[in-house]
Amino acid sequence: MEISFEDTRRAHMQCSATDIGGRGCYIETFSPLAINTEIIITFWLDSEKIRAAAIVRTSDPGVGMGIEFSALEDHIQERLQEYLEKMDKGFSRAATEGA
Repeated sequence: MEISFEDTRRAHMQCSATDIGGRGCYIETFSPLAINTEIIITFWLDSEKIRAAAIVRTSDPGVGMGIEFSALEDHIQERLQEYLEKMDKGFSRAATEGA
């Protein structure tokens, strides 16, 4: 999933997110932010643009950073979880059919 983020010291950055869950994700970037940095993330959930506050929880130089959504509305969190479950089922089906 493509995700973008911004903080008060940097320009807007777009990266890939992995290990996505209802409470956070891992963002792949060569220049991760420091732990406890507050950021605003933006991503698309189907056709809806989502903006939410998040905080950096882990920072791995040259690799990426783990973030926790700090202000994701409950209904958006539920929709995100449903979206991810739907994607997982699609990947499982494709793997089974391709085997």
